[in-house]
Amino acid sequence: MKVLWFSNNIIRTGKPDSGTSTWGWVDSLASAIRENRPDCELYIAFRHLKKDIETFTENGIHIIRVPFKRNILEKAIALIRPIDRSDLYLGIVDTVNPDIVQIFGSESDYGLLCGKTDVPIVIHVQGILAAYKCVIDTLKPRRAGLFIRAPLKWLLYIYNSRVFNLNVKREKKILSINKNFMVRTFWDKSMIEFLADSPICFCCNEVVKKTFREAEWHIQHGACIRLVSVIGNTIYKGINIINLAASILKEKGVAFEWNVIGVTDNDVSTLIWGLNTKKLSANNVTLKGKLSEDAIVQVCVSSDIFIHPSYIENSSNAIMEAMCLGMPIIAAAGGGTTSLLEHEITGYLFTPGDYLMLASEILRVSTLDIVALELVSSRARKSALAMSDPKQITDNLIDIYRKLVREAL
Repeated sequence: MKVLWFSNNIIRTGKPDSGTSTWGWVDSLASAIRENRPDCELYIAFRHLKKDIETFTENGIHIIRVPFKRNILEKAIALIRPIDRSDLYLGIVDTVNPDIVQIFGSESDYGLLCGKTDVPIVIHVQGILAAYKCVIDTLKPRRAGLFIRAPLKWLLYIYNSRVFNLNVKREKKILSINKNFMVRTFWDKSMIEFLADSPICFCCNEVVKKTFREAEWHIQHGACIRLVSVIGNTIYKGINIINLAASILKEKGVAFEWNVIGVTDNDVSTLIWGLNTKKLSANNVTLKGKLSEDAIVQVCVSSDIFIHPSYIENSSNAIMEAMCLGMPIIAAAGGGTTSLLEHEITGYLFTPGDYLMLASEILRVSTLDIVALELVSSRARKSALAMSDPKQITDNLIDIYRKLVREAL
C-alpha cells in the first residue's frame, strides 16, 4: 500500500540530533510504520523555507519538502485571506499516486485538497482552532505590556492573531468538506461530530517516543518538592498559572522547585503575561528552555510530580510521555485530557485556570502515602504503554487505510 502524509512539522526519520532537537510523535509513528509494516510504502510531505520542492529517500521513507518561503506581498495577503496552496499539494498527490492521503491537522490548508482528487483523504485531528479560539478569547494577556517590552514581538503577535482568526474560518470550511477523521480522545470526537458534516471517525492513538517508553520514574526521597512541566510557546499553555500557583506555595512556606521545559523568558507566551526569569525565579520557577529528549527524561525522572497547566489540549503528548514514565501527574482537566487521565486513578485533575486548586493539589499529592502514589503512577504507566504500543497502532492504522480504500472503489 502506498500512503502519502501531509504534515505541518518537519519530519526526521533518523536518530534525533543532539542538543535541543527532539522528535515529534508523527516522526515516531513514521518510524513505527517502517519497523512494523514493510508492506506500507510511506511518502511524507512537509513544509520548508525554500523555493523549490525537494525529494529524497531516508531510512526507507520517501521525503517531500514543500516550499513555504513567502515574500512580503504573500505575508500581507495572508492578513486578508487565508493561504490556499491546495493546487501545489494536488500536484504532489498526482505525482506520488498514493492509495490514500493522510493529513495531520485541520489547521493548515492541506485539508482543502478534499474534492480535488479521487484519492481517499483522512484528517488526523491535532486540535481544533475554533475551540482554542474560545479559550484564547477568555484570557486576558498583557498586550500593552508586550508592546512596551518587545515591540517587534508585539507586532508579530498581532500579525499571528489576525492570521489565526482567518485560519479558524478556513478550518470551518475544511471540516465541512472532509468526511473521514482520525481522533484520539472523546473531546476530539465530540468536536468533529459537532463541527463537521456527518463525519466518520476512527480512533488512532499516538506513538510515544521510545526514549520515554523505556525509561521509568521512581519515588524520590527529598525534603524539597521537585516539580516539572513541559509546555509550548503559546499563551494557553499556562505559564501564568505556573507562576501564580508557585507564588501561593511560596507564600505558604512550602519547600519546592519548579522546572519548566520548552519556553524561555524571551518567548511571547512568557512576555505577554508580564513574566521574565527574575519574576519567575522569585517564585522558585526555572525556565529550562528547549532540551533534548534525553535531557527531558532526566529532568522528569529526577522530579516528584509532573504538572500540566494547559487551559486546553486535544491529546497532550507531554502528558502521555509522563504517563509512560510512570510519574505522578497533576493536569488541568481541559479538552481531551480527561480521556487520558482519570482523577485519583491514573492521575490528578484540577479545573483549568484554577491556580489555587493546583497549588492545593500539589501540596496534597506531595504528602500522599507512598503506596497510594505508586499505585496511581503504575496504573498511568500501564495505561499509557498500552495506548501507545507501536505495533498495535500501526496495525490499526493500516486497517483504517484499507477500509477507506475499499470504500472509495
